[in-house]
Amino acid sequence: MRKEKKYNYKVEPLSVSSKRIYYELGFKDEDIPFSLVNVNVLRAGTVISGIGVENPQGGVEFVSADFTRPSYSIGEISPLRLYCNDKYNRTETCCVFYDILDYLAYIFIRKIHMFGVPNDADCFIMSSSKNYHQLVVETDVYKKILLFLPKDVFGRTMSLSIQKRNPTHVINCDFYYGNLTNLFDFMKTIKTYPL
Repeated sequence: MRKEKKYNYKVEPLSVSSKRIYYELGFKDEDIPFSLVNVNVLRAGTVISGIGVENPQGGVEFVSADFTRPSYSIGEISPLRLYCNDKYNRTETCCVFYDILDYLAYIFIRKIHMFGVPNDADCFIMSSSKNYHQLVVETDVYKKILLFLPKDVFGRTMSLSIQKRNPTHVINCDFYYGNLTNLFDFMKTIKTYPL
């Protein structure tokens, strides 16, 4: 994930064209998370359009609309909590992802009811290792914490640290992606995925 601080960006409600990929997967408007927004970033004289979420510090986590560029953090970074409903009521379960790509993969996998990922979980996007301490404090209140972190040195270190802090509440879910690195890479292997 890249952190970009000095670029101009604009955030708008998710457009019909941005929802296209979800419609192709059989989603209805009510299936698409209310927290997703359109993001347009001016970078080196080029506008990059994508899908993202705003974080509590006024920054944005986003990925290009065609998913060909890495995910970005723009502005201030912080762990990002996405409530499962627009009432902002905390649930008993949360899922933790490193970046927005894995969160988007989770939305797709949840829709096709694959390996029983919960429909009613709050979600956290870590965005940066700098957010580790704040993330573990915020997830302490959950009865069940599902980790969907990458299968690399960073992801395994974070998973072990969180499991040591909450050994009876944490489930490391990286076994779902088999020999792949992350949930997004796993999602791309599913035949019904359109990209």
